[in-house]
Amino acid sequence: MNKAENNLLIAASGTGGHIFPALTIAEEVSDYWKITWLGINSRCEVDLVPKKYPLLMLDFETPSKKNIFLILQYLRIIFSAFRVLKIINQRKISLIFTTGGYISAPAIIAARISNIPIILHESNLEPGLVTKYFGRFCDYVLTGFKDTNKYLRQCRTSYTGT
Repeated sequence: MNKAENNLLIAASGTGGHIFPALTIAEEVSDYWKITWLGINSRCEVDLVPKKYPLLMLDFETPSKKNIFLILQYLRIIFSAFRVLKIINQRKISLIFTTGGYISAPAIIAARISNIPIILHESNLEPGLVTKYFGRFCDYVLTGFKDTNKYLRQCRTSYTGT
C-alpha cells in the first residue's frame, strides 16, 4: 500500500497522557500514513496536535454528573459513533489507533461496524472504563505495563511499554 491508501484515524483526547503517546505514533508513521486526528471540543488536543494533522472534533463531555444526566452523557458518547462512521467513509480510513479515554468508545464502535482494524494503547497500569469494556472489540490492546494484562483478560494484549 502507498500513503494514499493508508489512512489512519488517531482518536486521542483529553490529557497529555493520552495525546503524547499518540503524537509519538503519528510522528513515527507519518511518512507512510495519511493521518486524521479525532478529538473532543475544548480539550488539550486543540493546542497540542500539530496543524499538519487535520483535527476533527466530536461534541461531548467526559461523563461526570450523577443521576439521569450520567445516562444521557453516555448515550451522547455512543451516538457519536455515527459521526465517526461518517469520517471513516469520507476519509477512507483503513486503521484506527486510540489511546483510551472516552473518545475511544465511538471510535471502537464505528470501527467494528465498518470492519476496520483498531489498535488501542493503554498507558496506565490499571485501565480506564472504556479500555476495560471496549478493549475486547479491538484487534490489539497494547499495554504500557506487563501487569496490565490481568485487567484485560478478554482482550488480545501485547506488552509494548509506553
